[in-house]
Amino acid sequence: MPVSSLLSIAGIAAAGSLAREAVSAVGSGLSFAAELARQGRGEVIAPATDERDSAQQQFATALSQFARRLRQHLAAAGLAVSAPIELSADGLGGIDVGSNHPQQAAIDQLLASDEALRGQFAALAEHHADLTGSSRHEFGLLIEGDAAEVFASKP
Repeated sequence: MPVSSLLSIAGIAAAGSLAREAVSAVGSGLSFAAELARQGRGEVIAPATDERDSAQQQFATALSQFARRLRQHLAAAGLAVSAPIELSADGLGGIDVGSNHPQQAAIDQLLASDEALRGQFAALAEHHADLTGSSRHEFGLLIEGDAAEVFASKP
């Protein structure tokens, strides 16, 4: 086998290894450029905890904003909701309201007609999945007042 063929095969193998490392790095918060630099120097870089803390803080802020916005939309629709609201992803891009809520039907109707709220809920589910490695389809919220708490909605 000619030497040029061997060099091509070696280059493909090295590129595959680098690609696997880059994909792993992107999943841990590193940029592709940072992974290339790390590979070139042979060093290991731990994921930035400051970035993760910042992402978690942004998520917490977004949760509060969603809860506040939902309450505002409920009030605008004439719904005075005092009981906590349980919401979970239905797996089809919609939102399920906990069946034990006394105003489930009215809240379902509001959410079904409000694309912006559904989009915000879906974005929260994606953000939570990115932070935790869970599925966005297992995302659920318990909302009480302007506070929201995440729970896993499916086993």
